[in-house]
Amino acid sequence: AAIERAAYEKGFSAGEQAGYTVGEEKALMLLERLEDILTEMTELKKKVLTEAQPQVFALSVAMAKKILRDEIRQNPEVIINLIKAAMEKIERTGTITIKINPALKELIANHKPELLAIHPEIRFDTDPSIPPASPLVVGPEEEVITDLESQLTNLVEDLGEEIGNNNA
Repeated sequence: AAIERAAYEKGFSAGEQAGYTVGEEKALMLLERLEDILTEMTELKKKVLTEAQPQVFALSVAMAKKILRDEIRQNPEVIINLIKAAMEKIERTGTITIKINPALKELIANHKPELLAIHPEIRFDTDPSIPPASPLVVGPEEEVITDLESQLTNLVEDLGEEIGNNNA
C-alpha cells in the first residue's frame, strides 16, 4: 500500500508538473499574442489619427470660417474693430485710405468720429469689388487686409507648415 501510495503521489506530482508546464507555455503564448495585439492596436491608432488629422483640421477651419461669417453678419461692428486694429498697425503719417464696399457706407458713417480719433487724415473710398466684410486699410507705406477669412487662411497655412514640420 505504501509503494502504491508513493507511486500514485509520484504520478500525480509528475502529471501536475506536466500540466503546470503546459499551462505556463499556453499562458506565455497568450501573453505574446496579447502583446502583438496591443502593438497592432497602437500602430492602428497612430495610423487612424494620422489619416484623420487633415480631415479634422479642414473641418475645424470650415467651422471657424462659418462662425466668423455668422459673427460679422450678426455683429457688423466687428468690422469697425478690424479697421481700428488695422489703423493701429500701420504708420499713421499722411493720409490713410479705407476702401470699403458700398454696403458698409452707413456703418462707417456711424463710426467715423471713432476712426478720426485714431488718425485725423482718413479718406474713405467705396469700391464694389471689396468684399463687404473685408475693408482695406491703406497707409502711405503699407496696406492691411482686414479680411478675417484671409487672416484665418494665413493662420491655417502657418499651422499646416508647423504641423508638417513637427511630423517630419
